[in-house]
Amino acid sequence: HNPLQVGLFLSQLDELHTQLQSLHPHDYRIMNYTDVLLNGQDYVRDLAAFLEVPQAQLSRAFTLSMKAKPKKHPRAPTTAPDGTWSDEVRRSFIESRLAEAERGPHPPACCGSWTRRLAERRVVQMPVPRDAGLKPARTPHWFTRWAQAAPPPRRLQEISFTHVVNPFDPGNNTERARSQTVTLASISHAAALATAQGISVELVCAIFAEDEAYLAREPVKCTFAHLNASAITALPQFRHPVRLPFLNMI
Repeated sequence: HNPLQVGLFLSQLDELHTQLQSLHPHDYRIMNYTDVLLNGQDYVRDLAAFLEVPQAQLSRAFTLSMKAKPKKHPRAPTTAPDGTWSDEVRRSFIESRLAEAERGPHPPACCGSWTRRLAERRVVQMPVPRDAGLKPARTPHWFTRWAQAAPPPRRLQEISFTHVVNPFDPGNNTERARSQTVTLASISHAAALATAQGISVELVCAIFAEDEAYLAREPVKCTFAHLNASAITALPQFRHPVRLPFLNMI
């Protein structure tokens, strides 16, 4: 709430406004950045049209950015060292300070026309002055031209990895049988997706001999690697109803 900080912020906006006057209105758009963070998908159509990119790609970009953005909880501004502002509180604070400045003795040059138009549209194009001339022809970015004719990416080297699991015959335990079947099916599905992208996946099932007959009925292709020692044979004092392998053997 420091008046000096607010004044500095408004002077920076005025400087930005002055610099934008040297550009043709067709070359830029004005948006509420904080609102973009909150409602990115609402900007996709107009922003994609301005940037001349497919809406689907821009929508995906907003989705990925929101997933990567740390979640914030609504919280009032505070002077405490650990105080944080949510996007909603920050937007409300900025809008209230701008409203106060407009009513002051030295209203900022930029914000009146911007805020009025932002109240009507999310992506704002400022009016074209009469002396601005015709709409300039936009030269496509070099990357856009290259991407349209670029061949599909080639892998410098084949990617492969080995997935080692330790399944077993669950016997009459239906819960273990169900969870193991789902696990193996999901691994098989993921391996198929990876193969479609040129990634080689080898699934190795480290098992005891008595488990092979059960696993042969499971809907998964894996290479059997037989274990020859367990906790029961190596540690007779360790009592457990299931033969447990050693991690270093797997």
